[in-house]
Amino acid sequence: MQQIRNNVAVVLLVSVVAACGAATAATSSGPPTASPAATSGPTATPRESAPASPAPSPSPVFEDPYDLVVGMCVDPILDHGDDTLLAGLIRSCKEPHLMEVFGVGDLAATPDGLYPGDATVDEMAWTLCEGAFLEFVGVDFDRSRLSASYWTPTDVTWSAGDRSVLCVVEAHPYQPLVASVKGSKR
Repeated sequence: MQQIRNNVAVVLLVSVVAACGAATAATSSGPPTASPAATSGPTATPRESAPASPAPSPSPVFEDPYDLVVGMCVDPILDHGDDTLLAGLIRSCKEPHLMEVFGVGDLAATPDGLYPGDATVDEMAWTLCEGAFLEFVGVDFDRSRLSASYWTPTDVTWSAGDRSVLCVVEAHPYQPLVASVKGSKR
């Protein structure tokens, strides 16, 4: 690994020196000619310092769906094949975002441990999310102007012990959320 770093450093140094030479050649007039300074070795020429670069923007922060908590505002990263939530890009609730987490919880395991089926899982998840919606937003979902959805375990993840449900308020198409919906009674 150290050898690769050294080779990269040499390549970068050679590139910088070559670029400086190309810049010097490009600014001179007429064909290049040898001068006493050119044959005696490198010389330093004064130049203005480079302008200060802008402060780097913060790196995006992604969270695993299992690590999202109530009140987080996110943009979802979805699997285009089946809309599985792969991650959430964390956003400030004061900036445009597509979702806000209003509920997380676990479904009860079945007595036999087997996946109870999509319809049963959806019913249990909606019951959990409906109660969480009222508590978080301050109004029954049926009376709300907001849209909501949820992610549930699949038959495959259920067999591995997953019982997690994630409840989110969703932005309307082409109109992102620009504030938290907590207590908004919308």
